[in-house]
Amino acid sequence: IASPWYSRINPFTPNGRIVGGEPTTIEEVPHQVSLQVYGFGFCGGTIIDKEWVLTAAHCAAYPASQVTIRAGTTNKGRGGSLHKLSQ
Repeated sequence: IASPWYSRINPFTPNGRIVGGEPTTIEEVPHQVSLQVYGFGFCGGTIIDKEWVLTAAHCAAYPASQVTIRAGTTNKGRGGSLHKLSQ
C-alpha cells in the first residue's frame, strides 16, 4: 500500500546535514535560506529576487501554506526572519 506521506520529504532526518557539505556562516552565504515545516528545516533555498526563493523540485512536496522560510541566520532553528509562502 502506497502512502503519500512516504513520498514526501521527511523533515526529521537524523543529523540534518548535506552529504559532503561544509559548515559556513550567513555572512559567507547571505542568499541561503531554510525551508521549514513545523519548525524543522527540510530543504535549503537561494534568494534570487526580493520576492523569490529558488529550491529543488522535490522540496515542493508540502503545500505552500505549511512552509515557512527562515532567512538571515546561520542557525536553521533560531534567529533571522520568518516568512510565509504565497505560492
